[in-house]
Amino acid sequence: MNGANSPHMPRPESITPEQWKIVDEFHTLYYNRTSQWLGYPVLKNPIDMLMYQEIIVGTKPQTIIECGTGCGGSALFFASILALISDGGQVISIDTNTDLQAFYRWAFPEHPGGVFPDTRPDAPGLHYITGNTIAPSTLRKVTALQHGRTMVVLDSTHSTQHVLDECELYAPFVTPDCYLVVEDINIAGHPVAPEWKDGGPYEAVATFLPAHPEFRWDASLVEHYLLSYNAYLQRRRDAVEEAASHE
Repeated sequence: MNGANSPHMPRPESITPEQWKIVDEFHTLYYNRTSQWLGYPVLKNPIDMLMYQEIIVGTKPQTIIECGTGCGGSALFFASILALISDGGQVISIDTNTDLQAFYRWAFPEHPGGVFPDTRPDAPGLHYITGNTIAPSTLRKVTALQHGRTMVVLDSTHSTQHVLDECELYAPFVTPDCYLVVEDINIAGHPVAPEWKDGGPYEAVATFLPAHPEFRWDASLVEHYLLSYNAYLQRRRDAVEEAASHE
């Protein structure tokens, strides 16, 4: 990743520049590999999955909104963690695509047909919404389902403008102390997928954060786990309370 001292991408000083080079090299080596959760493919770095469970256990959201369902493996993962720590948690997962086999052919061209399940997973509290994540009709459906402490994960279309639009539209759902997670900030040359010449999620975060002081980039997770594809933006309770006091 670029910019060790960037205000938008905090890198703990306990990790030396030489060590960060090793992390970047592993990004390049590991990128595009896939994991599985209960038999369903998950397009996530397994270290980020560990970070997710730590965040979920620590902040105890009742609702997780996921923009970008894919084949549903990550939605099942979130629902599984919620079920382990509480009753009544829910995952709202949104995607435009309903053709699971087409998704498999796109995401896993090296795998023959029949390797993965034919349908998305089902689990208590797991809701699927078909639609564009930034469409007003989709947001109305999300609003109707959402309740309680809420965390948001953005992992749909990775263009800078789309991710920035999602940040603006879904940030208000995030409860103080909970997280807005922007996935795949490592693309567009940070350090993988340099062919993304027009930028990606990292550039969206770099634009979003200065305009939203109520969010902070939580660097503690990266300091502990080192390898992450994501920006973990925590909604600051003190900033929210300060804003409310001036109303």
